Amino acid sequence: MVDLLPATSRVLVKVDVEGTENEIFRHGQKFLRAFHPTILCEVLYGVADAKERQGLLAPHGYRFYLVRQTDLRPASRIEPHARLRDWLFTTQPPNEVAGPYYAGEAEKASQ
Repeated sequence: MVDLLPATSRVLVKVDVEGTENEIFRHGQKFLRAFHPTILCEVLYGVADAKERQGLLAPHGYRFYLVRQTDLRPASRIEPHARLRDWLFTTQPPNEVAGPYYAGEAEKASQ
């Protein structure tokens, strides 16, 4: 896949493979290094090895955001949540992540 896309491509990836997401990231290191895609990923509580997942993404400069009902909550580490399953992983700086949907910004915008 790396050889098929132009080097300047912006890539968005959805990863939801019922607990085998780390396999995707483990075998996709070349792709992560080349494109730094923005990733929407399911993190299953009681199933996901969050520490390993973080270890596969962090060397590429990824930041982690829990996707909540109305915003994104930044997190220093990936922690599976009993109710919320989706996470956003991105290399974009925080000021470029989702504008008013970034946790705390929605409240400021409404004031």
